[in-house]
Order: sequence, then C-alpha cells, then structure tokens
Amino acid sequence: MKKTLIAIPAIALMIGCGSVEIDLPTSADNPLDHVEQTEPEPTDEPEPVVDEVVEAATIYEQGFDTFKEAVKNKDIQGVSAFASSDAIDAEEVLMYFGDQEFMDKLMSMTYADLRTEESDAGVSMVCSVNVSGETDGEVFESAVILYFSEAETGLLLDMVMTAG
Repeated sequence: MKKTLIAIPAIALMIGCGSVEIDLPTSADNPLDHVEQTEPEPTDEPEPVVDEVVEAATIYEQGFDTFKEAVKNKDIQGVSAFASSDAIDAEEVLMYFGDQEFMDKLMSMTYADLRTEESDAGVSMVCSVNVSGETDGEVFESAVILYFSEAETGLLLDMVMTAG
C-alpha cells in the first residue's frame, strides 16, 4: 500500500513536468488472470432441512442440564431463572435436593427421562425424582416432582410437588 501511495505523487509530478510513459502490467504478467473460475456443479441432492423439533429438543435438553447444574451448585438465581411465576420458591426447591439420594437421582436423569403429561392447564414435562428405602424396619418412598413447560425460550418450572 505504501508503494501505491508514494507512486501516485511521483506519477503526478512526472506528468506535470512532461510526458511520461508508464508500463502497466499486461494480463500475461498477472498470475490471477490465468486462474480459471468454475461454478460448483449442481447436485441432485436436496439441501439439508433443519428440523425445528430437533432444535427445540436441544434447547430443552440444554435447559434441563442447566437446571440440574443450578440445583447441584445450590444457585438460587439459577433455579429462579427457570421459574414461570413467583409461586416457585427456588430456596425450597434446593432444600428438597439437599438429600444426597435425591440429588444423585436428579443428576442421573436426562431430558429424555421426563414424561409428558397433559392437563387442563396444558402439556407439562414431568421430572419425578423418587427415593425409597427402609428405616427402622419401615419401608418409605418419597418423591420430588417438577413440572416444566416448554416455552419458546426454553424450559420453565411451573410447579413443584413433594410426596412421602
């Protein structure tokens, strides 16, 4: 670029002082003139179609993984980010998963493990974390059930229930 900027004033000076012949490179001197440009050959294969359902599932899978990480890290704001309303208490959700058995079961789950449940309120993805055991000869079962909805932006936690 500097050569061009320096050459322009020199050419202007030479032209102003008299006639000057300037040898411009010919096409034989320019190696780019010898490059053949080819169009890509058309193929009979259709362009791949992105399946919106697959993309949406990926958003929900990522959302569920993010939710689990927030629970694991006891991140109140992270859990609150999934709440569809103020009725969801993130601290309460974290309290339910304070028990290591519940935490381990939640961490082992994937989005594919959630079941679909229809109600008058709409369709929910249900995450049921169940723990059973025996204490003092008594068999017990407990559950934390999370109801998610699939919004355009990702999963939303609509309701939390406990049993046992």
